[in-house]
Amino acid sequence: MVSLGHRVWLWAAVGSTLAIAAFLVLPPAYVHLVVSQQPGGFAKLYLSEHSPYQRIVLEVDYQPDRAPTGYALDVLKARIEEYTGKPVDLVASADLMPLDRGWPRGQSLEGLGGWLRDLHLNRQTGFWGGNITIYIAFLNETVPPDIEVPEGEVVGAAVSADTIVVFAGNLTSRYLEATTLVHELGHLWGLPHEDDSHCVMASTIHVYSQLDEMLLPIDFCTESQARLEQLHQAWMFYFF
Repeated sequence: MVSLGHRVWLWAAVGSTLAIAAFLVLPPAYVHLVVSQQPGGFAKLYLSEHSPYQRIVLEVDYQPDRAPTGYALDVLKARIEEYTGKPVDLVASADLMPLDRGWPRGQSLEGLGGWLRDLHLNRQTGFWGGNITIYIAFLNETVPPDIEVPEGEVVGAAVSADTIVVFAGNLTSRYLEATTLVHELGHLWGLPHEDDSHCVMASTIHVYSQLDEMLLPIDFCTESQARLEQLHQAWMFYFF
């Protein structure tokens, strides 16, 4: 026979267990399912020294006919390590197919990025901590004509909290490639555009000669650096 007192204790224990389970599961589930949809959503998780993620996986998938340059990837990896203070594992593979072989037409730029990520991502971000991934889909193509984009040539876009799509068909040198990657990394970390055309976060880049390309910025300007430092020092309660 179970007494009333034992029943109360049992229900209290069950309630406490469910509360702890909800505390452990609901916040990261919200982060992975909701916050993950917006560029900048994982900024603290990448940058904060108090983040539950202490190693970053940089996964780059590209089409076999156009690999990203070693110079551009080295620059990107160096920026990530510099501002996060965390080790970076670079994983690159020629896994992407041409878009005309299966991409579901009629999607947005964000839809394209999500489709590529879901299809090709191999190194998943840990649910509670450990490794966190930056995924880059490097396409030797231009933006598909049925996707609406701002005026001008788009060479890259941060399409979610952890995904960047690069359109290498518009990239003319390794210098522009490096600038593009660092620029989109800034958006992935929640940085807005800057008005100064000499900053890597400038909304538009004007290139008129090979010398212009060689002098393109590959690091963040003072205002953006200050914001990244704030995020690096920011305290986090669980995942926020």
